[in-house]
Amino acid sequence: MFSEHKKPTDLLSLLKLDEYISFDLETTGLDPDNDRIIEISACRFVKGEFSDEFTSLINPGIPIPKNITTLTGITNQMVKEAPVVTDIIPDCIKFLGKTPLLGHNLNFDYLFLSKNMESTDLILPELTLYDTLLLARSFIYFHNSFSLSSLCDYYGIKIEKAHRARADALATGELFL
Repeated sequence: MFSEHKKPTDLLSLLKLDEYISFDLETTGLDPDNDRIIEISACRFVKGEFSDEFTSLINPGIPIPKNITTLTGITNQMVKEAPVVTDIIPDCIKFLGKTPLLGHNLNFDYLFLSKNMESTDLILPELTLYDTLLLARSFIYFHNSFSLSSLCDYYGIKIEKAHRARADALATGELFL
């Protein structure tokens, strides 16, 4: 445990993580080759505190399956006038910069982002990546579930509107801390 003089945020400085971005996507399914991004969120944390965000709904160009609408609450009507992913990616990449990136099951989101960048002339910068799923499996291996909701319950972190990119990115940022 931390002494009365040390806080978890002190560890961030030692690890050169005074700033990090927590990242999450919502998609039409699980296959980056066939499914599409419907929402993206990147939440910047500075010294362990939320400071800024890049969040947008995205028009996937295909219908959102009913099970995804049930899970996320994102409807076809909500994304009808939203920008397409190729219009969003440049601003997202600019927001990310070279800041360390974290997510829960980050490989899933990273694969989707990478796949969607193939249709642009942009290159995803080399970033330091942290996955709260892998960290949780290493540090609290005895826990019975490693879903974001379960881990947030374990640590007393509230998720408002779970399975929405912004809510999950914010919760992941707190979970990392």
